Amino acid sequence: MTMFKYAVLPLSAMLLSPLSTVVLAEEEEEYDEMEEVRLLSTPSNSFSAGLGYSGDDLTMLGRYNGRSDQGAYLLLDFDVNQRDDETGTWTLVNGRNVGLSSRNLRYERNRQGDWRYFIEVDQLDTVDPYLYRTDLSGIGSSQQATGGANREVQLSQERKNVKIGMGKHFTKALDFALSYRHEKKEGGRNWGPTFSFIGTKPQTFFMVEPIDY
Repeated sequence: MTMFKYAVLPLSAMLLSPLSTVVLAEEEEEYDEMEEVRLLSTPSNSFSAGLGYSGDDLTMLGRYNGRSDQGAYLLLDFDVNQRDDETGTWTLVNGRNVGLSSRNLRYERNRQGDWRYFIEVDQLDTVDPYLYRTDLSGIGSSQQATGGANREVQLSQERKNVKIGMGKHFTKALDFALSYRHEKKEGGRNWGPTFSFIGTKPQTFFMVEPIDY
């Protein structure tokens, strides 16, 4: 009887152990879900600020990020999030690369499961990494000609974008959204080449495409 008694106890423990593991796993999963909901419903703010410096022109590396020239740059990012617990209304303000020409700013308000609206502004500059030594006159217009003063030219384009939108949630199957976007791009880029003669010698010249989009 003693041997049988000791043989039953480990078997009972083996039978109970998986059930306990399942219960603990379910409780842990439920806790993780509640913690995730708590984190999502708790506003958090963040700020990041710094100063960058370039001892030389960055040309290719700074072509699209707003840091192509020699000098100091302000590095600033932020996220400001506020929530009205009584109404479930969020106010969100975000900024990226605020101190650079590649900046992005966004303001949004929304009420969970009800309505939302936002406005977003961003800018992106493109700087040609090459310097063109040219006598081309009329750059930026549709009337261009060679024979002007010989000088160095660096071409660039500036794009500004504004977007606004709103939405309304009616039912689980019906959601209304409306957005409008206005984008403007200005500047110039090299385009060509064109062919001409200086005396009896053939020469090749580039043209500049004016951009107003």
